Amino acid sequence: LEIKIHQEEAGIRYESKIKQFLTELENPKIKAELASDLKGQLLNLIKVTDKNVKSYLGQNQRLQIAEFQQRIKLAVDSIELNQLSSLVSKQENQPLVLQIPNPLSSNDKTIELFIRESSGDEKTKGNADKSSYSLAFFLDLSSLGSMKINAKIGSDDFAVRIDVEQDEVAKFIQKYAGDFEKRMKNIYSNTTVECFVNEKVNPVKDNFIEL
Repeated sequence: LEIKIHQEEAGIRYESKIKQFLTELENPKIKAELASDLKGQLLNLIKVTDKNVKSYLGQNQRLQIAEFQQRIKLAVDSIELNQLSSLVSKQENQPLVLQIPNPLSSNDKTIELFIRESSGDEKTKGNADKSSYSLAFFLDLSSLGSMKINAKIGSDDFAVRIDVEQDEVAKFIQKYAGDFEKRMKNIYSNTTVECFVNEKVNPVKDNFIEL
């Protein structure tokens, strides 16, 4: 069973794809998208193993399959949690939280990246060129202290604010901020990077008051 993890195949839109499939039964594109959807494949895998587990007489084999099924069910639960998170963020105007593997720490398995699309005024709503996004995440750099990064990205603007706890870290960032701004100006003509030193940098809260 081939499992693909592209953005459109990650299971987030599984139910909407089923609804579209039922209204467009002869559409080959919808059939292909539904067949490659990760959540659909995982649910099908659980169904297939449920049928086959009874044919294994050995207790050890049954335990191995049961453990495998449990791992698949946890993956499905994770997808459904992301579905609910995405739905709530849209309905309640709350930030969408993405979990990113953290290569810098053995304690924190993931980094939470908060993303929120700015609502804008009525004139800019529906205009993709005028939309803007706010992003924020927090890093615990151990002996280097904590770091919090807030960014606002518009059609032609990119503003970054970095809060750190140590002067040496701030000096390092400020030293290379100019090079970063020059590179990013190929994409965003108005690019700025600011770095501030604070005695204590706290993690990003689960809201966007800070942004």
